[in-house]
Amino acid sequence: MATRDENTSDDGSCWNRARDDEQMFIMLGRDRHAPALIRLWAEMREREGEDTAIVNEAREIAQLMEDEAVAKGKVVLSLDAVSMFCVSLKPGAADGGYPDQEPEPDLDPYKLKVGQIVVAGRGRAAKLTRIFGNDKETPEEIRGQANILVPGTKSAVTVDFAMLRPALPEEVEAYRNSGGRM
Repeated sequence: MATRDENTSDDGSCWNRARDDEQMFIMLGRDRHAPALIRLWAEMREREGEDTAIVNEAREIAQLMEDEAVAKGKVVLSLDAVSMFCVSLKPGAADGGYPDQEPEPDLDPYKLKVGQIVVAGRGRAAKLTRIFGNDKETPEEIRGQANILVPGTKSAVTVDFAMLRPALPEEVEAYRNSGGRM
């Protein structure tokens, strides 16, 4: 929890204490998800009895990241938005399920509906305007696809339906602020 220069020069940093073969995941200050995810980590570690100084340092870093992003006019996600998103996830869905368990056949775990505000991958919030089926009656080239309308554009974009997820509250607000109609 420091800048790149601070991490490399501090022998006690996580960066320098990591084993050569140990995996690491780094969140940058410019990542709009970072402050909320760091706060989530701090909450979880605090409940597990982590050292208060480490938990507080994480929260301070999250606040610094958020303050810098807001000062640059960027939108950051709140811990509440991340928590709401987590509640919508199904256990084991991201990796195909638990060991020795068949993957769930549900192709639409979010139960998306036409007219809903969604996000495709890492894109902007958009309105879901059409869902193409996965059945034999649907032409093969559009099976499993959907149309979305991004604010400021006049025609729909076709994307893989599996890439769509419900927009988080902040993303819905950004959609409205950019001229999107509900």
